[in-house]
Amino acid sequence: MWRLDPTTLDVIDSCTLTIEPATTVTGINSLTADPDTGIVYGVAKTTLPSDRQLVVVDPATCQLTVVGGLGDRFASLTFVKTGDAPSQLFGVTGNGAATPETLFTIDKQTGATTLATALGNGADGETIQFNPTDGFLYHWSGNGTVVFERVDPLPPFGITAIPFIGGTAGESFGAWWNTVTNSSFVVTNIASGVQLHQPDGTITNITPPHGYPDDLRGLALAAAPAHDVQPRSGSVAGGTVLRLTGSFLVPAPVTVTIDGVVVPCIVVDDHLEVVTPPGATPGPVLIESVDGARIVRWPGLFSYVAE
Repeated sequence: MWRLDPTTLDVIDSCTLTIEPATTVTGINSLTADPDTGIVYGVAKTTLPSDRQLVVVDPATCQLTVVGGLGDRFASLTFVKTGDAPSQLFGVTGNGAATPETLFTIDKQTGATTLATALGNGADGETIQFNPTDGFLYHWSGNGTVVFERVDPLPPFGITAIPFIGGTAGESFGAWWNTVTNSSFVVTNIASGVQLHQPDGTITNITPPHGYPDDLRGLALAAAPAHDVQPRSGSVAGGTVLRLTGSFLVPAPVTVTIDGVVVPCIVVDDHLEVVTPPGATPGPVLIESVDGARIVRWPGLFSYVAE
């Protein structure tokens, strides 16, 4: 699981997921946050009897807890929230499902599913996401043959096809309604790229930040722990003692780098302390710690300044 800055899409940290009850997780297809509770849900591919499991995801610990088997190969989830009504979880099945490319409502307490409607048939790959500004679900399907459509989340679930304006870069893997700009979806795709998709089908390509992960299968907005660098600036000559706070910092990282230079660090209670090396030029730099599969990054939070 990767945590991204919702404004810049920079990678903040990542970790390996664990699951209860203990089993093997072979992939995560989707993430979505319940607007009523803030709880994050996902679809986990596991070795449990029902291959696709509805799970609760703890972003602070990277722990998955199984809610229940979904009974078919679900590819994507999203919550619909309208007015004061309770939120409703929806899911879409993938091409390899017994009932493929079909929208279902899902009981978030049990994982039980109820058929809603068949959806447009793209070549492969299914993603859904709710747009809170207009009250519709949106559906992406396909790689070579691509479908984009708007779906009314209320019966009879009317569907409107939307032609894309611009290239799609293939299959969409995850989508999130950008609450920062409130005007478009942030969409990750099979090309390890990121695009902005407006509800009218207009597409804008954006350049992912350095070190951006590939194959992101779901996007959800969730609360994050404190993540900071203090002080925020220091001399380009080096020698500034920094306090680094963030998730996944215990045990001590194997390696900490500042602007690509390896530096020693010590763990003090719940944070790290490092001393900056001399910098190449004034300006913001990337600080990164790596401990096996866990990565923590502080992109642009510290800057070298001229003496």
